[in-house]
Amino acid sequence: MSEPGFFDRWGEALVAPRRGLARADAAELGGRPGIDLALAVLVAVVVAHTRAVVGAAWIALELGPRAAVAPAVTTLTAAATVPLVVVAVAALIIWAAAGRRRDLGRDADLACVVALPPILVAMLATAAAGFARAPSGVVWAAVALAAARPLIAAIAVARQRGGAA
Repeated sequence: MSEPGFFDRWGEALVAPRRGLARADAAELGGRPGIDLALAVLVAVVVAHTRAVVGAAWIALELGPRAAVAPAVTTLTAAATVPLVVVAVAALIIWAAAGRRRDLGRDADLACVVALPPILVAMLATAAAGFARAPSGVVWAAVALAAARPLIAAIAVARQRGGAA
């Protein structure tokens, strides 16, 4: 059986997080979840921040690339804030809850998988903001709810890994 693609792994994190987390934890070589997280952030930039991307491209064409750096960085920061906060918090929680089976690298990979569903929530909230802007507290609550199920599954996967680290 071949390795599932990026969108398959993202869907797995949404629909069957335990299976996706087990796959990430059992990988011979870590890092794939981090790459998936970076790709998901790029998808969020394109989908939810299209206007800002087009604006930065227009500025680059009209005023030069140097003038477009600030708007491009602002856009990337806006798209990456939620996933990076989720990864940082989830990695610490998973690492602490893993007990004797802690492995910071693998726990961080699990946290990257945990962050995939919240990215979708943040992306939808950002895209919908053009129609009706939700208060930031509501968006962060939705992000936390989206992270809860995969976080619980990640803790279970980390606690069941073979051998103590």
